[in-house]
This record gives sequence, structure tokens and C-alpha cells, in this order.
Amino acid sequence: MYKQCEDIDSLDYEILVADDGSSEQKYVDLNREIEKLNNVRYIINTENRGRSAIRNFLVDKALYEWILFIDGDLSLCNSSFIRNYLSTVYDVVVGGIRIGGSKEKWGNNLRWKYEKSCEEKHSIENRRKNMYKEFRTTNFLIRKHILQEIKFNEDIHQYGYEDVLLGKQLNERHIPIYHINNPISLNEFENNFNYIEKSEEALNTLAEQRKQLNGYSKLLDIVLSFNQLQLKVINIIFHIVNNRIKRSLKGNKPNLLEFNIYRLLYLSHIIYTKF
Repeated sequence: MYKQCEDIDSLDYEILVADDGSSEQKYVDLNREIEKLNNVRYIINTENRGRSAIRNFLVDKALYEWILFIDGDLSLCNSSFIRNYLSTVYDVVVGGIRIGGSKEKWGNNLRWKYEKSCEEKHSIENRRKNMYKEFRTTNFLIRKHILQEIKFNEDIHQYGYEDVLLGKQLNERHIPIYHINNPISLNEFENNFNYIEKSEEALNTLAEQRKQLNGYSKLLDIVLSFNQLQLKVINIIFHIVNNRIKRSLKGNKPNLLEFNIYRLLYLSHIIYTKF
């Protein structure tokens, strides 16, 4: 991204990178190297603010009118990425994501299998049909004043769904989201154990924010359609099969059907027992 920005004549830009209280000093030290580049600022926070709070912090620190958000674990996959965004005229623009990697390398990785299975759902055609519900913050451009007005929801302290809530806020304010074919690539995937833990964290967020996210998650809509008796039965089933399914999903041959069943059972369990 830095090289693409440098190659565009008369482009005023900065690249902001924030370390949100990392416990791995080796990564902090490695990232300090980027401070040697022109127009790059590396900000280190000693405490973890959370995904929403760190994004709001970066918005406030940004110098310019337009802000391009890119998740740190993604990679540029086309040489005109920055120019494509510069040619747009809308206040909120989403570029999309491409799932990299090969079946030979990642075929037994649960996240890779799940992301590949959803790739068609997040096509440019489907994103344009469902501009707000398909909004994701992995790769998007937005005017600074809009984010300063609506902000990421800092009530979300765990992983997950802060982008969906932002999309809902944009919808409620009738701010159009324009989707373009300008993807960034996801090429590396956490192991199955970590992805299950991450998925459970996201489902806890979904349960906590269920009132606000009603209508913005098909999985949540299904669970909220259950009555208390049905939730009780599902909760019993969850306790019976929970450990077996988790062992299977964390193994070398995870099954997507099992994963989707597990997500349904887990979310039902959380809503029944905690709310």
C-alpha cells in the first residue's frame, strides 16, 4: 500500500498503524521498522482498548478527510488498489475481500473452508443487492466526519459484529454504501482451535447485542424465533454433544455442517442460560 501511495503524484496521505496493547514485544519491535517510512505513524497503546475503541481512536488521530480501513492480517492483491478507491465519488465505499490460499495447503483448515463457502455470498452482485447487511470493515473507505458522528460501538469489548452494527447505523441515517470490486486478500488462517475460540467470542457478542442486531444476522433470527421450551431442549442437546463436536471441529477434518450446527447450538445455549 505504501508503494502504491508513493507512486501517485501529488497524493497527500498518511498511513496510521496502531498496536493495541500487544503482549508480544517482538512484534512491536518488528513493526517499529515502518516508522522509518515517510508519512507513516506507528502508535503503541500500553492497554488493549478493544476493536471498536481502537478504530475510533485512529479516526480521531487521522489528518485527512478520507479514511481507508484495512485489517492488519490482509494483503493487497492488485496494483491499482489505491487508484480504484481514488476514482470513487461516494461517501462510503466497500472494496470486498478475496479468499486466498489453496485447498492443498488449507483444505483441513476450518476458517479457510468456512470463508470459501461464503465467498459467493459476498460477491459484488450480492453486496450491491444488500448494501447495508453486506457491509464489512475489513476494507472500506469513508469520510472522516461520518465516523466521528456515528462511531464504532464501544459497548462491544469482545471480537465480532462491530462492523455489522456500523452498517446498521449507516442504514438508519440513510447514508448509501457503494460496493466496488476492489478486494483485499485473506491468505493466512488461524488454526482450528483458535478459530473455534474466536467464533465463540463472536457469538457471545451477537447474543449480547441481539436487540440491535435483530434482522442483521440469519443465525440470530433463527435462534430468536425459538420459544423458551425449544431453547431449553436445544440447551440440553448442546450439553450432550458440545464436547464431541468441538473435538471434531478442532481436528484435522472439520466439517462445515457440524460447524454451522455447533454455532446454532452455542448461540441458543448462550441466550437461554445468560439472557
